[in-house]
Amino acid sequence: MFVIGLIGCCATFRESRVGLGLFLAIILVIFIAEISAFVLGFVYREKVKSDVQGTMRSVFDKYDGKNAESTVVDYLQEQLHCCGVKNYSDWTTTAWFNVTRNNSVPVSCCRQDVKNCTGSLDQPQDLDTRVRIKDMAPQLGCDRLRIIHPTLASYLSPNSFLPIVFP
Repeated sequence: MFVIGLIGCCATFRESRVGLGLFLAIILVIFIAEISAFVLGFVYREKVKSDVQGTMRSVFDKYDGKNAESTVVDYLQEQLHCCGVKNYSDWTTTAWFNVTRNNSVPVSCCRQDVKNCTGSLDQPQDLDTRVRIKDMAPQLGCDRLRIIHPTLASYLSPNSFLPIVFP
């Protein structure tokens, strides 16, 4: 961007028609690329949404309480006050839930204002059921994220496209 601005400044200073034409062409290409990205994002929003949900489900399925994926899932649920991809019942289909056999979800699902929460499904009122992001209405489930933290994006989908923002 600095180089493009420098071309525009030099062309203006020298009153060069060729330089100004080059600057205009570069700015138009950037503008067209931005509009194309917006249109493609709008057209493929459902595919992006299903890809994000699929990626999140695969990360949640790898949860074991000890690995890197577990750390990311716990951080996501604690920071965004959500539980599961769509809701806390998503945990009942994971390998972790079947291995632990304690009818509970990770403690990272617990609401922060509840003391002594064990993540038990017998007490769903103790679990976070809505995503809370500053200046946004609460959303149900972690898949309803409007903004994914950049460091989480690298953990969630290192080998595939994961949008930072989606509708």
